[in-house]
Amino acid sequence: MDELGVGSPDRFAGYTHNHLAQAIGQLDTKVSIPLGLTSGALVYLVQNMSVYAAVNELLSLRMQASLGAHDIIAVIAGLFLGLSFLTSLYSIMPRFGRARGSIIFFKGIARTKSAEEFADKVTALPGEDLTRAVLADAHSLAKIAKRKAFPASMASLFIGAGLPFLIIAAVLRSALI
Repeated sequence: MDELGVGSPDRFAGYTHNHLAQAIGQLDTKVSIPLGLTSGALVYLVQNMSVYAAVNELLSLRMQASLGAHDIIAVIAGLFLGLSFLTSLYSIMPRFGRARGSIIFFKGIARTKSAEEFADKVTALPGEDLTRAVLADAHSLAKIAKRKAFPASMASLFIGAGLPFLIIAAVLRSALI
């Protein structure tokens, strides 16, 4: 471990904890891109593509002649974009997998009556216990990152499928106008 510059367990714990906290922040930032794109695409879909009327027509099984291919494609786009929006929100949603009594967990810190009480609590612990607390928190962060990663990748997959359908529907609609 010395060649990595994290020779002691406490330095390794701090390095790991910071790395995982940054990874979660980067994941949330990356998911905000599909969330923003999906939001804009859904607004466009609702305002310009008459998707509500098309969904009502499809659900009522009336299937009148007024329902064109662009309407059906717009509904498919709406389904993918809606799924992207929901999985993006789910991925960004805060998760708290840390031990509730931990000296690192924000509620554990907030339960102390004063900054001095918190400082006394921390300084009373031996260095090994502090390192173990940081490592336990790093483990919790890794589990949180794992739970966020799958919905984040699904959000990208859904928007990757939904945007082409939206573009095709818009092109077909403009060709009819």
